[in-house]
Formats: sequence, structure tokens, C-alpha cells
Amino acid sequence: VVTAQTSTEELESVARQVASVDVSVPLVLQPVTPMAKVREAPTASQMLPHMRACERILKDVRLIPQTHKVYGAL
Repeated sequence: VVTAQTSTEELESVARQVASVDVSVPLVLQPVTPMAKVREAPTASQMLPHMRACERILKDVRLIPQTHKVYGAL
């Protein structure tokens, strides 16, 4: 789960750790859903550079929103 404060460097570190096992393992980036103490989600202009940086390390990087709120699973 990616917050507005998550850095690209932090995600690159995660991607390198995953790549050390297998570069084909999918990495799913999920922007946080604002609720309770979380007031803001990362913007598209924040998420896309994160995704591109991870794609330079891994073969399969996906950006998928959280859906728990839609399904009522809070």
C-alpha cells in the first residue's frame, strides 16, 4: 500500500528485494484509501513515477486500487 509520503527510493528497494528472488514476481502497487487517520491518497503524478521506477527493476508491476471499501469490507 502506497501513501502520499512513500518515496520512489523506498519502492525501488522493495523491487530490488523482490528481484533478488525472481524478476518475474509481480509487484502490486496500491494507493492507500483515505479513511480514518489517512486523509490523502497519492496522486497519479506520484504513482506513475513510482511504477516506472519499479518497472526498470521488475518485469511485472501493476497499479491496482484498493477495493475493500467498494465491497464494504472495512
